[in-house]
This record gives sequence, structure tokens and C-alpha cells, in this order.
Amino acid sequence: MDQKQYPKPHTPTATILSVIIAVGVIVGGAYAYEKFILDKPQEQPASLTGGDENTIRSNVENYIRNNISNLSEEKAVLGGTFYVTKIIFFDSGRALVNYEDGHIALVALTKYSVGNDQKVNITSFKNLSGNFERTGNLTKDNPGQKANTWYLVYEKTGQPGLSAELVFNQDSVCVNGDSAELCRPSEFKTGDRVKVTGQLTGNKLDVMTMTTVE
Repeated sequence: MDQKQYPKPHTPTATILSVIIAVGVIVGGAYAYEKFILDKPQEQPASLTGGDENTIRSNVENYIRNNISNLSEEKAVLGGTFYVTKIIFFDSGRALVNYEDGHIALVALTKYSVGNDQKVNITSFKNLSGNFERTGNLTKDNPGQKANTWYLVYEKTGQPGLSAELVFNQDSVCVNGDSAELCRPSEFKTGDRVKVTGQLTGNKLDVMTMTTVE
């Protein structure tokens, strides 16, 4: 008489061994993946890959000086030729460019990048020439003004005590001597004397540049 065969019971030892092997495979795979990611060269911002910061800025300055007439949105007048008078670098990848042709003086905000081959790429060159340029004092929370909003109090001939609400955006640049940065309204002080350029619409002034006046 044939004896009926039954499957062997699954022993706890075999189960534990299978779990250990599976965990080992998972941990080993995770380690290999992490090592691959960490060892992989990380891509740097384009503006920082062309060498050290001083080399980058020197290359960018030379490029702008040599190509200012082509970069400018405005054209030189009365037979003049544009030349750069000052470049202020700030906020890695941006610079404020002052230039003129002997008749008109302009300011532009430029954005740039430099590749590993040290080739300069000007990604933006925006002239900051609005319809407003006045010197005055900063005020805030005065009677009749919006709360927590900065205003410029200035005057014109025969029109003292004028004011404009200041509107800052991501490209508003504040200049102090030979340094510049994107404007930080939280750091302004009431009474600061400044020269502001921008686009005035009604009583709102979109700030392009704000320069500290000593």
C-alpha cells in the first residue's frame, strides 16, 4: 500500500534565513544607490562654473565693456559712442552697469552666466530708465499714508511736500557707494535721504534704483 506523502512543514529557521537574505539585498541596494548619488558630480549654477568669482567678474566686465553698444536697448545719440563708466557686481549673477555716450547717461541691470569654457552669456540687459528721478526722504506710517508702506517725500520747484508710494519688486536695486543689492525694505530707516529712479503711475512709484545720498 502506497504511503501518502505530505509536504514538509516550513521551519522557523528557514523563514528567518529568508528574511535576513531579503533585508541584506534591500540594504545593499540602498547603499549602492546612495553612494552613486553622493559620488555623482553636482551641477553648479551656470554663473559659478567659469572659475573663481574674481575671474568670472573680470570676464563679464570685459565682455560688457567691449559689447555695450550692442547690449544697450537705447541707441547712442548725436554721433556719440557708448562707454561703460562703472559696473557694480552683486547677488552672484547680476550687475548694475552705468554707461554713457557723452550726451546721455544710462543705467542697466544685467544678468549673466559663465560656463566651464569661460564663455560669457548675458541673459538679460534691462535699462532702468523710467519717467521719474528725484531725491527726497523716506517716510513711513505718517498721517494719510498706507500703514507699513514706504513713501518718498520730495519737492519740485514751487511744489513742496510731494510724496509717492514706493513699490519694490524682485529687480529693485539699492545702491550705497560702490556696493549694491536687491532692495530690502525691512532695513530702511525713516528719514533716510535717497535718490529714486523708477516709473511713476498716479501716486505709485515702481522703484528701479534707490541710491543712498550722503
